[in-house]
Amino acid sequence: MNMNLKTFVERYTAGDFNSKDVSVQCEAGWYDWFCSDKSLLSRLKNMGSKVTGIVNSPKFDKEKVYVFFKNNCPLCGPLYDSFSICDLETNKVLFWVSPKYYFNDNKATVFAAPDFDTPVAEGKWSDIKKYFME
Repeated sequence: MNMNLKTFVERYTAGDFNSKDVSVQCEAGWYDWFCSDKSLLSRLKNMGSKVTGIVNSPKFDKEKVYVFFKNNCPLCGPLYDSFSICDLETNKVLFWVSPKYYFNDNKATVFAAPDFDTPVAEGKWSDIKKYFME
């Protein structure tokens, strides 16, 4: 699961994860989910395209971080997806991103280490991409 982000994007772009097989989706980076196994591929396509759009961010080194995906189940409200960008060496989460964060009026939202209490960016996905590319 800890392939670096550069490798993930290369493999994602090459179609290596275009399978509904759960083991393939786990290899792609699914860590935890509450949705049906069959929906992991479509959810990966949505979030993987977003990860691909920020892979060259100056905020992290794509060869020293990895991504994992999670389908979240809040106590109240619908399921929603997120991905985390983590340091390969320490496994610490550097960025937590939800393209449609239920607790923020379904806005795309980013939290960054060390303060995960206050979003560092929110809005449309274009706002999130802009944050990562600054």
